[in-house]
Amino acid sequence: MRFFPLTNALQASQIALGGNIFGYFCDEKETAALFDAAEECGINFVDTADVYSAGLSETFIGNALKTRRDRWIVASKIGLESGGDPRHCGRPENIRLKIEASLRRLQTDYIDLYQMHHFDPATPLEESLRCLEALRREGKIRAYGLSNFSGAALKAACDFAGCYAMPMPTGNQRHYNLIARAAEQDAFPVAARYGAPLLVYGVLARGILSAKYKTGDPLPKQSRALRSPSLRQDLTGDVIETVHQMAQCAENNGASLSQAAVAWSLRSQEVGAAIIGMRSPEQVRSIAHAADLTLPSPFISELETLARQIEAAHANGFGVAPLYG
Repeated sequence: MRFFPLTNALQASQIALGGNIFGYFCDEKETAALFDAAEECGINFVDTADVYSAGLSETFIGNALKTRRDRWIVASKIGLESGGDPRHCGRPENIRLKIEASLRRLQTDYIDLYQMHHFDPATPLEESLRCLEALRREGKIRAYGLSNFSGAALKAACDFAGCYAMPMPTGNQRHYNLIARAAEQDAFPVAARYGAPLLVYGVLARGILSAKYKTGDPLPKQSRALRSPSLRQDLTGDVIETVHQMAQCAENNGASLSQAAVAWSLRSQEVGAAIIGMRSPEQVRSIAHAADLTLPSPFISELETLARQIEAAHANGFGVAPLYG
């Protein structure tokens, strides 16, 4: 397993467990088994949010880690209510209220990385950042970060931190995968300039890049497509056919498409880690291997050529979250 410096004091695995499945796809026992498998593979990083499964994700993580908290880097987020509207979520009083609830659910005295889930257009950014820095000084968080911030909003946050001698934001979460590459134009330049690593999610495009969907076959049990009409709309015949060409390309190079897609997302120096919602110990072990893969340039070119066919025909972003700021 490869690691990257989340902060000067924290070395995080380049594969992070995505907590948005705990309580939704995985019960408490299954969640604990995923953490066991992740530790065996060298993974020490988990990302969740207070809104995931209405707090149940944090509760399951807290129970799974209560005897091994010191071995894990725990990231959580604040600022996206169930209605999806981030306005006023960045108010200092709201941040302080929500972090106390997260700390209780996680059964911990501190959160390693506490992130604003979305840009709050109704609250001055400096108010939110000052509050997060205060929480860091108080020891309730070890670092603060951002999520779903545009490149311009990330730059504003970094500039403010620089002006007031505050630590820079520890990264920005962005949607990014082989068939949705908008972050390269918007976020990568800012991440490189300020040394704020991107933590990318949606790396498998909600399962599309696992190549598990087949034309004419029933949808796999427990698949996201069973619960998501928008994902089913993305699964057109041309998408499925091209994905299986990509899978064959990966197989010819000794990897699964899932492994290749994860390794591809980590190839850029701007990306620190890939956050992946894995549902079984077997998937954890398979994906963990991807962090150590080095993809040959001809293989990357072939994958990207096929992926561009999908991206060009389906400009809806494949589940990309809206950006604010």
